[in-house]
Amino acid sequence: MNLEPFRTALSERKAATEADLENLARELRELGGDNGDEGGSLGNHLADDGSNVQEQERIIRVDGDLRAMLVQIDDAFERMDAGTFGICARCGEPIAAERLEYVPFVAYCIDCQAIVERQNGGG
Repeated sequence: MNLEPFRTALSERKAATEADLENLARELRELGGDNGDEGGSLGNHLADDGSNVQEQERIIRVDGDLRAMLVQIDDAFERMDAGTFGICARCGEPIAAERLEYVPFVAYCIDCQAIVERQNGGG
């Protein structure tokens, strides 16, 4: 299997994900920039404070998802280096090329992915 297209796609995805993380960090700083030292926001209305908290929570959730994706991308690079890229980490069967083209950092074939998600309580 020619890994170069996958390596390129992973590098591009990693760079975009890192840029997204930087943007989220900036947004989070901007949302917290109005807060005083005690964590209050004296100049804002209560409704504004609630909106800011909701936005901060959203950013933190997205940040976590992006960081998890970075781990998966780095793991995919490691599988490339180890010669196991494209092989399901659970059953050992090849992962469909179409799946790898769409999500190049996957570690599982589609059937095993469903099993792992059920075991982890994911949907």
